[in-house]
Amino acid sequence: ARELAPHLLRVHELTGQDSGRHSAMDCLEIILHLKEGIAVVRDGRFADANPAFFGITGCQPGSLMGREVSEPFPEPERAAIRRDHDAVQRTGQNPDPHEFWMENDGAVTRIEMTMTRLRPEESATVLLTVVDVTPRRRRMDEIRKLNDRLESILHSMHDAVISLSAEDETVLSVNPAAELLYGIPLRSLSGAAERDLVALAHPEDRERVGDFYRSIRTREFDELEYRIVRNDGSVRWVRDEGYIVACKSRNLQRIDHM
Repeated sequence: ARELAPHLLRVHELTGQDSGRHSAMDCLEIILHLKEGIAVVRDGRFADANPAFFGITGCQPGSLMGREVSEPFPEPERAAIRRDHDAVQRTGQNPDPHEFWMENDGAVTRIEMTMTRLRPEESATVLLTVVDVTPRRRRMDEIRKLNDRLESILHSMHDAVISLSAEDETVLSVNPAAELLYGIPLRSLSGAAERDLVALAHPEDRERVGDFYRSIRTREFDELEYRIVRNDGSVRWVRDEGYIVACKSRNLQRIDHM
């Protein structure tokens, strides 16, 4: 990456502006200390790169320059990388970020790659950026596994569990036990709202149930026994426990009924 310095200095020496030279050196230092890997690809081949690029990809400085843009990366990803590069050159439009796994000294890294023209009017030179997103990807995988386990637990429960949005009162999720309780297909319950659930209460209990549902927003927890009318017309007694679940990191709330 320090090969950029002579080029930047030469430009500003020609202009004779000391401030320009300092600005060039400041830009160079920023590039050298970026955590994101940055490489300049000229006419489809690597021309320059900063230290982070080598650290993230595991490429060696002496062997990277002059190589074709997709060559240092895993073989299954090369066609997509070439396609993105060619699209940037041809249209000037930035493709969506491309993610893939790459092995580096025995460690596997999840890389997010983006491309853009270095200068909008020049199609030959493309700026390629790589970011190590391994920690983020692993957190997402852990969250997905946790959600899968929770969903498995909910699907195996005999108690009906219905989650409502505290914002617009629509159903966020519902487990199969609710279908058995109400005698209504899951797809219909999934598209329901709070008013639809209240409407399933026995006519004599409906007003109390509506008050109960509304009270959760202020009391945060409440419970009520009431009658529901199933889809086949039969009547069942249920005990409904409602409570607010808050997600502090996203400043969101939902209301769960079990």
